[in-house]
Amino acid sequence: MFLSQAIRHDVSVSQLVTLHRGVLLSRFYPSDERRVVRDDREKRLYEAFISQRHSWREQARRYLEGDIFVWEPSPDFFRSKLFHASAPPPYFYVRSKRRDLLPLAEKTIAVVGSRQPSAYGIAVTKRIVSDLVQEDIVVISGGAAGIDGTAHQAALDAGGLTVAILGHGVDHVYPAKHRHLFDAIRRHGWLLSEYPPGTTPKRHFFPARNRLVAALSDALIVTAAKPKSGTLITASFAADQGKPVFAVPGSILDDEAASCHLLIKEGAGLYTDISDLNGIFPET
Repeated sequence: MFLSQAIRHDVSVSQLVTLHRGVLLSRFYPSDERRVVRDDREKRLYEAFISQRHSWREQARRYLEGDIFVWEPSPDFFRSKLFHASAPPPYFYVRSKRRDLLPLAEKTIAVVGSRQPSAYGIAVTKRIVSDLVQEDIVVISGGAAGIDGTAHQAALDAGGLTVAILGHGVDHVYPAKHRHLFDAIRRHGWLLSEYPPGTTPKRHFFPARNRLVAALSDALIVTAAKPKSGTLITASFAADQGKPVFAVPGSILDDEAASCHLLIKEGAGLYTDISDLNGIFPET
């Protein structure tokens, strides 16, 4: 549910409080633990929500004017994809012309890699993403330069859905050269962030964002990554969350393939074509 849509439809404050604290409690604590922690946790959630309710409602109304919604994942979605992520946010900010949850209601694959890819890395990414779109798989990436941007654009070019998970507010564009790309994603997919609008990029936000790239995907594919690439952080998050990790092989003479080969040595699946996802999506 979009919490801002509840605001738009004039849901009462008491209903919002019940929704907010009830859903959070059901997400963070398994049923057998709630009896122990519920009272104190519920009291703190209630007090925090009440103390901020006026400013929160006003902010939500302003966000709607810029196609920004506050999305609160359902308990089932939270448990299936976000529960094992480190410090999962209770809700997200989404900038989109869409008014549905389709971009994260379907099969999702994260495609990530180097910020300065070679022609091979770009070509591989385009091929892989095109194949994913043909199977109605939503492409997730981090909105960064290089492989991320290539993956988003390739999904759009193929007529597919894509979600960019950002390390800043959804009203910012970073890198600046992605302005047109972000505009296209806003029309046909989602720009998503745990950070509220107005938040500017900070170096430490991007590794934190990577845990969500992994969490919101059914599997992760690394298409090209140099030694000590930050992409390894995303792969590590995915592995820690129990998500399948794949890597595309390259030339042993090319630094761009070094992290991919390292991941394969450490147990990642070798990805060459869409059939490698059969174990995740049997019908693919």
